[in-house]
Amino acid sequence: MRAVWLFSARQMLPESAELFNRRDVVLGGKTLGSFQDPAEAEQLAEQHSGARIGHAFRVPTRVVVELLG
Repeated sequence: MRAVWLFSARQMLPESAELFNRRDVVLGGKTLGSFQDPAEAEQLAEQHSGARIGHAFRVPTRVVVELLG
């Protein structure tokens, strides 16, 4: 599904794509950091046990697919 997100971002204006592709690292409901680069997000998440990475732009992938249609 990552390909769907990347394809969608390429169709957007740069400002919108920035928000759309941003990833938040969250631990216990608190955002530890926001990143454009998934590798940077993974690095921070690995430093904090129990942290998870999620899209800052919270839209289900099925909605993104519908928007493409």
